[in-house]
Amino acid sequence: MQAITHALKGIFWAIVSPTKAFKQQDEQPVNPFIVFGFLFVIGLVLSYLIAPFALQAIKERMLERASELSAEQMRQMGKLLTLSALRTRMIASFIVIFTAKTALRGLLFMVAAPLVEANISFENGVLISLYGDVITTLESILRLLIVWLFGVHSVMFSPGAFLSPEQLSTFWGSLLASLNIFSIWAFYVIGIGIAIIGRTSKRKALLFSYALWFLWLLGTMFLKTSMPHRG
Repeated sequence: MQAITHALKGIFWAIVSPTKAFKQQDEQPVNPFIVFGFLFVIGLVLSYLIAPFALQAIKERMLERASELSAEQMRQMGKLLTLSALRTRMIASFIVIFTAKTALRGLLFMVAAPLVEANISFENGVLISLYGDVITTLESILRLLIVWLFGVHSVMFSPGAFLSPEQLSTFWGSLLASLNIFSIWAFYVIGIGIAIIGRTSKRKALLFSYALWFLWLLGTMFLKTSMPHRG
């Protein structure tokens, strides 16, 4: 029970004061697997709840492209686009992506930390990653609330909200759409974690954190805009 209490305190401080959250590791170490389990359950619930809204958005896009599709194609796609099938795909996708991302980030922080004169274990790397994910989980909750309250299908917390669909399909448009305030906040938390747990300077740790994020964004945006669109 004490381990769960420490984990919940860590999650709270990751939002309110990342510095205090990571300093807690010296006094009351947090089990990263408890934090993982907590965020994992929340993610599953969010995937389940957002599915109806995602389904409606997909169907609306299908109707917009109805003139490009044959009646048979529309019928076949309609069969596939059931709420239960979409929920299953969304939940499965979350399980795979969240688990893989957490493990890979923990490994990356452990291996690459010496570049900024830091020393981080795999377990602490996982905890740093998870505290960053606390912020993106907040984003998902807020996004769901906005969708539910206002009935909109596209919610952006980035400059992409001011761009047209045509602009968003470009490389720079996609990049701007990815620069949301919650991601900036999340990677700030990660940088603070690298600095405190890795015993290195905050400036180096934050530069390292944001550099990794920017390289990731460039790679994913390049893939999105260079791959041919499927009809």
